[in-house]
Amino acid sequence: MVESGGAVVPDGRGGLGTGLGPRFADLVAQWWAEDQLPNYRAVVPVVDLSDTDPASLGGFENQFLAVVSGRLHVPSSGLYGLRLTSDDGSLLFLDDQLVINHDGPHSAVGKSTFAWLEQRTYDLVVRWYEGGGDGVLKLEWQRPGGQWELIPTSALSHTAI
Repeated sequence: MVESGGAVVPDGRGGLGTGLGPRFADLVAQWWAEDQLPNYRAVVPVVDLSDTDPASLGGFENQFLAVVSGRLHVPSSGLYGLRLTSDDGSLLFLDDQLVINHDGPHSAVGKSTFAWLEQRTYDLVVRWYEGGGDGVLKLEWQRPGGQWELIPTSALSHTAI
């Protein structure tokens, strides 16, 4: 998999960021085609991406890698469900620890796990590759006692200078 290696990314407010500085809502997403540097970068409010609108993915439809990175803010400690739905493969990391391995070529199906999360902020990275056909990426959670839902913008952020 390709890593950003500290690449400078847009903060969504006209500036550039390196992962330091004030907190902004939303996440940073980057797309690669083959063995290139990031070809496209965007700030996304939630992890709910699809190639049904290729313009929202920088024009990419097939044969790409995307990395979504930012912070996950857990409002209270408890047992949370985490579900990653993708077509094709995807990986979810919290604080550099692999939480969901949903790698490999497959249709849009979800893979879930339950994890005890403390009330704090976690580094979040989702890696997604799209081989061919439909492309989907979605990250949801189930709060303690709650229903499955997209992780809301209020619980996601990125940092910038």
